[in-house]
Amino acid sequence: SGVASLAAPVFHPGIGEVVGAVSIIFEHGQYDEAALSEMAARLKVCAGQIASTL
Repeated sequence: SGVASLAAPVFHPGIGEVVGAVSIIFEHGQYDEAALSEMAARLKVCAGQIASTL
């Protein structure tokens, strides 16, 4: 058991530096590879949306 996480960096659009991250924490083994891949893709979209507000 235990926990696992996925994270995507948030890049500042003007300078390209990492200014934060979005992440999700879940129980280890709760999701299969396809679900993890989908979550990673959605986290990247979310990170991009946050960056667009900077």
